[in-house]
Amino acid sequence: MKYNFRKPVTDNEGAALIIVLCFLVLAALITSSVVVTSQIGAKSLKVNIDRAYATYLAEGAIARLQWLIMADRRKSANPLRIFKANLEGEQSRYLADGKSRNIDYYNSEVNVEIYDMSSGFDISGSNPSKNLAPLQRVYHNDPDKKEEFKIFLDCLTDYVDRNDFVHLKGMEEDDYLNLNFPQRPRNSNLEYREEILFIPNAQSFFFPDKYGRLSIFNIIPPKGLSKYKSKNNFFSADKNLIMTKCQVNENEADDIIENRDRWLNSNKDFFYFFESGTIGKLKNAFSFKDSGYYTLIVNASPGKGMARRTMIVSLRITQAMQSLGNQYYQYVIY
Repeated sequence: MKYNFRKPVTDNEGAALIIVLCFLVLAALITSSVVVTSQIGAKSLKVNIDRAYATYLAEGAIARLQWLIMADRRKSANPLRIFKANLEGEQSRYLADGKSRNIDYYNSEVNVEIYDMSSGFDISGSNPSKNLAPLQRVYHNDPDKKEEFKIFLDCLTDYVDRNDFVHLKGMEEDDYLNLNFPQRPRNSNLEYREEILFIPNAQSFFFPDKYGRLSIFNIIPPKGLSKYKSKNNFFSADKNLIMTKCQVNENEADDIIENRDRWLNSNKDFFYFFESGTIGKLKNAFSFKDSGYYTLIVNASPGKGMARRTMIVSLRITQAMQSLGNQYYQYVIY
């Protein structure tokens, strides 16, 4: 029997077309990825340039602000002028009142705030628990929280004291080891205020402010810088400090802060927002004078919609520049 085998017909045109289309798709994907990567790189570069420029603006504005404060201190011998509203046409004062101000720095408008460094409790000495003990008043309506705070105070005492004797509910090195805590008691004075968070349960009582600082405590002076002792400044005080110093409840403290904010955003006398009895409490508990130690907060941006940097410095400012220049207790940029 004879079989006739036909050679199959193969059509290579379809396969070639598919290959060409695949190459086109691949080329389009590579091209689009290159474009996207280029755009991301360009935007990232612009943001980094804006941030660098904003940093220079903030540093320059911080320097100018120091000179403005020095000039203000030389000009006015009446720090209690802070209670009065600025008269129309009167030159702006540069006081530690927490007001938001705008200053012009080489055609860039920079926002600045001036506070007193004496913002909270002093924990720099050998017995910080003694200075924090009045905070127990804040928890008088919460016995459990008050008891937890007493335990915290015992732990704080053991953390800084130089002996190995454990207070009633405190902790020494063996206790930290048993809890697998990486830090050990310093057995000496705290070196920086954030160190207090090493102590168990501290996070239940102390919270960072909007800039991430534990401003409820005064800055502990770095080695080589002078200590500062001053009555707490009212305009730098938070709610817990107001409750503790004025012996008022939470609602009353909230009202005080609300009225303080209303005054800061107005051009009226301070007395317009507070009753005489409240003002008496505030004057007894707080200082309304600049201590000479300042915290300056500057927010700078090259322009609208561009990157913004925040710089915070704390330093002593007198009526004139010192021979060593102004020395910083804290220098932070975000």
